Amino acid sequence: MLFVCLERGSGRLAFANAGHPAGYLIDRSGAVKSALSPTGLPLGMFADRGYSCRAGLVLEPGDLAVLLTDSALETEAPDGAEFDAERLLKVVRDNRHRPAPGDRRQRLPGRP
Repeated sequence: MLFVCLERGSGRLAFANAGHPAGYLIDRSGAVKSALSPTGLPLGMFADRGYSCRAGLVLEPGDLAVLLTDSALETEAPDGAEFDAERLLKVVRDNRHRPAPGDRRQRLPGRP
């Protein structure tokens, strides 16, 4: 499970990741600004485990937050190779300025 808290006015972002695949913050040039990597073990493995929260990240105008499920990385390409994080990030970079069908991007007020 990946839990993300975004302060809409400032773009400040904090997250806790319980063993979920990393999400990514991508800057306007397409570079990975930050990986939202696991901050603890997968949820449910141990009843008494806590999870740390990573804060101090900022989503700037033009940045993208890319959140995904493990099935997005396990999907096979036509050549049979898994669609891993690098391939996923390439698709995001190559298409970041195009609207997606049913575009789910949320724009922050006062931000493009």
